[in-house]
Amino acid sequence: MFLRYLPSSATRNDVKTHFRKFGYVEDAAVLDKGLGFVLFDLPAAANKALMEECIIRGTKVAFGGGDGDGGIYLSTCVCV
Repeated sequence: MFLRYLPSSATRNDVKTHFRKFGYVEDAAVLDKGLGFVLFDLPAAANKALMEECIIRGTKVAFGGGDGDGGIYLSTCVCV
């Protein structure tokens, strides 16, 4: 799942720690310019994450995932 609007202070561990509550996190990264990603082992974990508001380090984060037909949808989350 791609992440947008991550705060510049966010770390890979912040992302993994937050999303771990939804399922096993295989990988996570924080890239430049507020972008990042989280990779779950099961699609159901990503679907659970999409259902919650999320804030990481006080910043509202938007994230996207596949819609099953090859498309992308975005949702806003505030991950604590």
